Amino acid sequence: MNISEVRNNVEFLLDATNNYVLVLDFDYTIVYASPLFEKDVPLNQNEKNNFISRLNFQEEQLFQFEKARTNTSFEISSVHTINKDSRHITWRFKRLTSSASPLAYMVIGIDNTDAILAQENKLFLTDFFTFISKELRNPLHSIIGFSELVKNPTIDPHKINIFKNIVVKNSKRMRYLLGNILDISFAKSNQLVREDVVFSVSGFMDEVLHEYKTKLSDSNIELYVKNNIPDKFLEVVADRKKIYKTVTHLVANAVSNTNSGFIIVSCALEFNSLIITIKDSGKGIDKNELDQINEELHSKYPKFNKGILGVGLRLVSAYISFLGGKFSIDSEPNKGTVVNVSVPVSLYRSDSIEPVGAKLEVDYSSKTVLMIGDFILQFDFIHSVLNETKSTVYYVNNGLEAMELILSGKVLPQLIIIDFATPDKLTQEITGRIARLYGEIPIVAVSPFNTKELEKIAVETGCYEFVFDYKDSEKFHDILKEHLS
Repeated sequence: MNISEVRNNVEFLLDATNNYVLVLDFDYTIVYASPLFEKDVPLNQNEKNNFISRLNFQEEQLFQFEKARTNTSFEISSVHTINKDSRHITWRFKRLTSSASPLAYMVIGIDNTDAILAQENKLFLTDFFTFISKELRNPLHSIIGFSELVKNPTIDPHKINIFKNIVVKNSKRMRYLLGNILDISFAKSNQLVREDVVFSVSGFMDEVLHEYKTKLSDSNIELYVKNNIPDKFLEVVADRKKIYKTVTHLVANAVSNTNSGFIIVSCALEFNSLIITIKDSGKGIDKNELDQINEELHSKYPKFNKGILGVGLRLVSAYISFLGGKFSIDSEPNKGTVVNVSVPVSLYRSDSIEPVGAKLEVDYSSKTVLMIGDFILQFDFIHSVLNETKSTVYYVNNGLEAMELILSGKVLPQLIIIDFATPDKLTQEITGRIARLYGEIPIVAVSPFNTKELEKIAVETGCYEFVFDYKDSEKFHDILKEHLS
């Protein structure tokens, strides 16, 4: 069977523009393809093109294909990337001969993508509206109920004031929920509008601190804000409003899951991305629940009605996706939760110096210092001392990140400073590994607490020196002079 004969046999199918038509010869290589298919999968006329490898069938589909190849006709459903879009295609195979050894198969690829998406959208909308009604029911019932009570002339005026406050509180809750729900729906329907402005990261972090310091004044929770961005990069261009909403939602979530302890909100720059980390010492999340949360956060069509996420986290996920960022949650029961948010930003600066990515230029100008840990109590002091030296400083959260940074070849520090206030075992172990692998790099442990136990752990870990009086600037300058000169 030659190509012209095949063309005559399948010509009537070519006006079905949503379908892909091709013909395979006896060894399942393409001998003809419709123009639409040819546009998406270019054919080399001098070579036969293997159908299976060309369409990237998965192993189970290959098995299905091999099992069915002796039949007169059969189907295989698969998902392929065509013109950068995922398309759901049903491939219908039909033998063009009745012989036991077919000369060719005619294959029609029926594109079901639009129908599948329409069904998914229908299910999503049904689920979404059920979710909305549940979220709004409680505050709405409260407003109606207490409004009726306020109209009763026999009720004590003091109680009426209490009821009015409840109505106001639930009205604000309704406004909050409706605003967030509208933003979620706008995000899902691609109607969110980007509102980029120039803003100060320092002012942004101060605002977060101010908003929650007052709210937490009567609680057992300490809120710390760390700005790890050098002054010359403190202004960025991004959608401040959505980033601020994202951070405040995450802080509120951390507060609700922390009875006592701390919440740390930190920010850094990493290759033109603003990195914001919210870390708490709360109750944490068990693995099964965390898996469910991550599944819902990254689902194209999340289960609103039966899901375990509230409006806040759903909105965070929608904003981060819209801004082209990344969002991750790590947690362990009774050990707290760490949420990392990465959002692309443009650096707004008055000078013409190019951004330096993750490193913070804070001169021993050719020298590099690597800081490992939170340094909650020591950060301002240590940062100011390092700033005076003008050395290049990298900040990482733990030993694992430090090892990854060194092994990547991007950084080989002349000095490592590690926070030893509350050293975790993994950081101890990896710091020890760094000490063994890179013995020429001195590691200095820093702690606000002077205990023999911590000093012993620091020595056993491979630290060159243990410093507890961290406010002794002379001592610190001596250490820096010794190791960076």
